[in-house]
Amino acid sequence: GNEEQGPVIEKVRQARAIVKEKDPLMAVEGPVEFDAAVDPEVARMVTKGEPNDVLGKATVCIFPDLNTGNNTYKAVQQASKCVAIGPICQGLRRPVNDLSRGCTIDDIVNTVLITCVQASEAKKKKAMDLEEGKVMKAKKEAAIEEEGERKRRSETPSAVSSSAPKVEVTISPAEPKREQRQ
Repeated sequence: GNEEQGPVIEKVRQARAIVKEKDPLMAVEGPVEFDAAVDPEVARMVTKGEPNDVLGKATVCIFPDLNTGNNTYKAVQQASKCVAIGPICQGLRRPVNDLSRGCTIDDIVNTVLITCVQASEAKKKKAMDLEEGKVMKAKKEAAIEEEGERKRRSETPSAVSSSAPKVEVTISPAEPKREQRQ
């Protein structure tokens, strides 16, 4: 098969396009195989010596699905004997992360800490969204009130029209005539 085509490859291309749209200055590549992402020698072969800000120097790798991410991070963790925390799940309604059956106590503690940070950030975002919603509601209510006031003013007849000539008319009861005596 062709390694440059397929639903997973297309998913990665779409994700990269979204990232570039949101932050055109971010150094991001994809789809890229893991060895080209982290190994400068492999990256030089892939880019044919052309300079690249990401290939061979990647510090963050994002995988197209949980299974791929899980398998890769475990392989890297075991091969490098480094601390790896993950997989970290994002985009869910609530903070949820995964632990494998073979996790250590440190894995549990690290994952719980990450999940707590996610929950705290979600709570802050919800409070900000709530506050923003209140502000938007107040602005909308003020605009509706202003429109209503404008309507009321236009429907109320004014005492003096600037375009019409000003005329004052006074009507008073007639005074009784006095008889003159001679």
